[in-house]
Amino acid sequence: MADIPLSGLTELTSLSDTDLFAVSEDLGGGSYESKYVTKSTLYADIESSNNYAFAYRTNSQEAGSVRSTGTVTLTGGASGSVNGITVNGVQIMSGSVAYTTSLSETAQLVAANIAAFNSTPNYSASSNGAIITIYARTTGTGPNGFTVTPSTTTITTSSSNMAGGTAATTNTFSNVFFEVSTLNGWVHNPFTPVFKCNLESLYSCTIEFNAEKSGGGSPQCSMVVTKNGTQIAGSHQGIDITSNNTTFSLSRTFLFSAVAGDEIRARFAASTTNVSIVAAPDPTGTVTAVSAAITIRRLT
Repeated sequence: MADIPLSGLTELTSLSDTDLFAVSEDLGGGSYESKYVTKSTLYADIESSNNYAFAYRTNSQEAGSVRSTGTVTLTGGASGSVNGITVNGVQIMSGSVAYTTSLSETAQLVAANIAAFNSTPNYSASSNGAIITIYARTTGTGPNGFTVTPSTTTITTSSSNMAGGTAATTNTFSNVFFEVSTLNGWVHNPFTPVFKCNLESLYSCTIEFNAEKSGGGSPQCSMVVTKNGTQIAGSHQGIDITSNNTTFSLSRTFLFSAVAGDEIRARFAASTTNVSIVAAPDPTGTVTAVSAAITIRRLT
């Protein structure tokens, strides 16, 4: 794995302060120093900032694979509750969420409830305004067509069924779903691709992937970061993967401006369907194995 930047922070309750993480410290003048640090060192550094997001994933993900999504939109009401949402008859909320402040705020609370709840099969969710987007936890066509059914009191809704899931496809950018995040001012729910800004500012972003291929050829793997669906200038990085079962690391740092409500996503694609991002542990086994990491930090 290309080293996690020192501005990043991992937060896993199962890890102790003796667990080491690989970091890369900017020494200036284009020079970097790689080192191992403990979790408390990462905490001390990131907490010196007042607006940041750091997240990573440990599982593999195929390039060009897409997860099925459905939506629930809160269309009206200024009281009441969202009592539950089922997907294909499976309840994906832990309980009722009361109307709070606005439909947008209530949608955000519902999405967080879905993301925190474990159903079988499992789902996650994010929100944009009053729209709640529900994500399958696996890629492929299986969940396509699953019925999304909200139950509410007073609040009115509309919904769309699960759709859009595909297997790996060549030259198709797909969202990276991050499992673990540590946030100050940003919103991100576990197992979703969306990082929502809450403060207008200039930000620095570092994105890092590990990629491998399992078959022939020398495919190219590319990564980008988007803001509200548009690629951010300077965020693209590509690499040719020339040998099998060998980890190739991609890393990019760039600046971007954002305002409250802007949504940031990391995406990747490959020219063949045999490329995945994969967790690549340090040979000593002492460093947390991650397949992708993103750090966003406010500069002004």
